[in-house]
Amino acid sequence: MRWNRQQQQQNQQQQHADSEPAPYSSSSSSSRGRGRGSGLRGRGGGRVQPGSSSSSSSSSNGWGSSNQGRAWPQQQQQQQQPQLLFQGSRAGQGSAADEPQPGKTLSGLLIAKLSDSRDLQELAQVLEQHKTALGPVHISAAISRAARLHPGLLALRQPPPWQQQQQQQQLTQQQRQQQQLQGLLSLLLPRFVAQLPQASFVEVSCVVGGLARMGCYNAPSDVIDACLDVTRHALYRNDVSNKELLQLGWGLARMGRQPDSSWLAAFEAATRDRMPSLNHIETANVLWAFAKWGTPPSPAWLAAYLAHLPGQLLALQPPELCSVMWAAAMLQLALPAELLDGLLLEAQVKFGGFTGQGLGTLAWSLARLDIRPQPFWLQVNSRK
Repeated sequence: MRWNRQQQQQNQQQQHADSEPAPYSSSSSSSRGRGRGSGLRGRGGGRVQPGSSSSSSSSSNGWGSSNQGRAWPQQQQQQQQPQLLFQGSRAGQGSAADEPQPGKTLSGLLIAKLSDSRDLQELAQVLEQHKTALGPVHISAAISRAARLHPGLLALRQPPPWQQQQQQQQLTQQQRQQQQLQGLLSLLLPRFVAQLPQASFVEVSCVVGGLARMGCYNAPSDVIDACLDVTRHALYRNDVSNKELLQLGWGLARMGRQPDSSWLAAFEAATRDRMPSLNHIETANVLWAFAKWGTPPSPAWLAAYLAHLPGQLLALQPPELCSVMWAAAMLQLALPAELLDGLLLEAQVKFGGFTGQGLGTLAWSLARLDIRPQPFWLQVNSRK
């Protein structure tokens, strides 16, 4: 009888254990789940998109800020989740496609760690720890992150002497951050140039755009020249997105770098072919870039642009309106009367969103084009 009672207790315990759900069971995570959730792979040879980190990657690898909702053992999580996150796009098509890819897993985790850095010091520490494993995708992710942390930092100038005493603490912090950022660039840019043959278009675009956003107007000429050379024959490629193409052109123009005539011709042809698909921001930036270069596009390009612009008017916000008007003034474009009326109407409707600098740019552009708006437009906007 005593043995029977012990046997009954063991049976009850076994039934209770069988009724509990198994977290991340091997059958569901390794056979059916493997290869799914592979949308984190980026362009350019299957690399993760630089400069961005998915919420799923940051929460599952232990480096993100939202890794608190799981109650399962960390060891089991670390063994199984990387296999789910960084798989090839051909997963599920055969046994070879279902195999985990450790190299890409580690690369993706490093990109996430760079993109999640909280400040320049943490970013520098990550780069130092993994300096032997840095590829073009990691360098572009690091530069993009630095530009997001401190946009325009390298373009900031010291205040006049009579203000330095009042702003000494802030000035010291700014100088320290500028030195940190310049130190990072001195480490990353030579390595990126050396690895340019292996870089994808999106990585080059992110580096140029990041340098422009952080205000690096004195970027080494060899870096810019190398980026121009490596992208010269890729501007026509179908796998290059509008965003990547326009970010590259905008970044070069923002830094005041004038591409050579053959590169400009290729850029003009590529943007003319893509004109119907450009959104309102890209529509404003592409004309602004040509104006900043001081190189008017061909009549065929301008005809395509002026035919496309009216469809974007409603979406144009004050920054884009300023860019279009400033570019038109710099290039001395003869805007059709109907298009000009539409631009002025959008400026009037969105007048409250203009900054002081934006209003000055708008007024200067109208004066440069020798355009005097209707008295009603001037009176209404002068009261706002």
